[in-house]
Amino acid sequence: MGGVSRGRWLVALVFAACGDDSAETPADTGSIFDFDTRPAPDTGTLDTTSDTTADVPADGSDSGSGEEGSNDLPGGSACTRSADCIGGLCIINERFPDGYCTISDCNTVNQCERSELCAAVGEDYLCAAQCVANADCPENFRCEFVAGPTRAACLPLPPVVRKEDGEPCTTADDCIGGTCLADPDFPSGYCTTANCRAEFDCARLESDNRCFAVEGENRCYRTCNSAASPCRAGYTCTPTAGGSAYCAPTSIDIPEPMPTDPSPFPTVCLSGSTAAMELTFDVTAGSSSFLATAFSSSGTIDLQTLVTPSGRLVDLDGEASLLTVGEAFFRQVVPLYLPQFPAVESLVEAGTYTLGLTSSSRQACVRLLDTPGTGRSLNLRVYLVGLSDVTPQTAPSDPNLNAMFAEVSSILSAAGLALGGITFHTLSARDDASYAVVRSFGEIQRMVKLATAPAVDEQQRSINIFLNRGFAFASGPVLGISAGIPGAAGLYGSEASGLAFTVEYLGTSVDGRQGAVDGNAYTGLVMAHEIGHYLGLFHVIETSGGEDPLDDTPNCRSYDTSCPASLNLMHPFAWGDNIALSPLQSRVLQLHPILTAP
Repeated sequence: MGGVSRGRWLVALVFAACGDDSAETPADTGSIFDFDTRPAPDTGTLDTTSDTTADVPADGSDSGSGEEGSNDLPGGSACTRSADCIGGLCIINERFPDGYCTISDCNTVNQCERSELCAAVGEDYLCAAQCVANADCPENFRCEFVAGPTRAACLPLPPVVRKEDGEPCTTADDCIGGTCLADPDFPSGYCTTANCRAEFDCARLESDNRCFAVEGENRCYRTCNSAASPCRAGYTCTPTAGGSAYCAPTSIDIPEPMPTDPSPFPTVCLSGSTAAMELTFDVTAGSSSFLATAFSSSGTIDLQTLVTPSGRLVDLDGEASLLTVGEAFFRQVVPLYLPQFPAVESLVEAGTYTLGLTSSSRQACVRLLDTPGTGRSLNLRVYLVGLSDVTPQTAPSDPNLNAMFAEVSSILSAAGLALGGITFHTLSARDDASYAVVRSFGEIQRMVKLATAPAVDEQQRSINIFLNRGFAFASGPVLGISAGIPGAAGLYGSEASGLAFTVEYLGTSVDGRQGAVDGNAYTGLVMAHEIGHYLGLFHVIETSGGEDPLDDTPNCRSYDTSCPASLNLMHPFAWGDNIALSPLQSRVLQLHPILTAP
């Protein structure tokens, strides 16, 4: 999910709506960890003139199209167009990815140059350079006999037979999906497609490989049935909450049970003899919204139905699946926020709700936050991670942090919100060193689980912000991550219990659309965007298609100021000046039950 640069620095903030089978194939979703990347600036306009691909026919060969060319490349040379080859043909296909100059359909020796032989490659005949040994041939070619036992020519190596997801591997080159999960964590290696979004993303030939979210990482795994379709040695058939199963390493660490934090919020737990269960919770009269977070200490959760106090049935696996995108990415925590968009506002009622779900551990809980009124203040619990020059004592007066939070406050004020209490905290010395620089979404999950509940009940209506010294993701530079749309506000010690940001751009400047942007303000904009996600806002548009469920947000797809969407805080790209919020976006934020009275 990298960024796109169009002559300016951009930040990619990618997320899309969830499909029906989110428990095993999070169709049409990006990572629930919405992340911000800083791609390199554009170096110029891509030249796509006619001498590149315009004259390449469907069969992969370059016909020349009558163009003028150098006409001086000998047979066997790399090429991009036929007009440059002496023989008049440039073949470009899977076996000749760099192009190959030759004569088309040679059938006699005389048709080829004196130093070449007419050789068969698959169903094609071409002129190939003569050779005596492999050392005479270019890379990825070998010397093969083509005219009896004495005459050989340089022919391309056969295409590499790469493996589908779930197969053993040594390097990424072995895998169709482009990723090899290494031994010993994955015995004998494990081919996969990383960052998959749906079943069709997976590399599958004869086997049933599907997209699963495991510890916050979307990957393709081999499905299984312990009796009819067992896993290979070193792997165990592991069930999901959705009823399917995948081959996971037998040695994989089982996540530790989630701590049971003391909470003033109503929490109902249930254990059953079957995976299916129903939990009930009561919404207070006069509430304008509620956040019901289903969670399990050790098993996966799949929300299926919601029955309102008046008896209305909501299909959370079907038409209302947009409300439960979290279950596609978090194994144990699924927040449900009503009303996350206007179409479901009428579902907010006073009385008893029944939440139907399945859990792989046959036990689950639901925690409820509701709002008899509408608050306007957002409290933050800020964890300083790996910041040796900033402490909880000095942070309140740190000029860079103050400027960053001032920008957050300014942006949210357009929605009628204000930052309330901001308290600063640290992790243990061991955890501070471990998470000073985070390198994966799995580390983010483990870090935000360290958030502890405030001792004072009133302060539990807060969200957790982790400020790290830096991020070092293999996928590219990352600025901020929101654990959920929405996040599990009010639930401490879970993989969805906070947001994380790097402070590496504080005190610097960033190239924006209109010129240099203060790094403190820019980081504040990113934080406001991620807070928007955590409180329930989707992107106004998606780069892959689609748009948010709010009727008053612009959905044009231009990347300049002529498109109002580019000025919205929840646009997928950030230039440093896109801070606008629509009335309906503001309402989603205003109704969130984590807010408190001023």
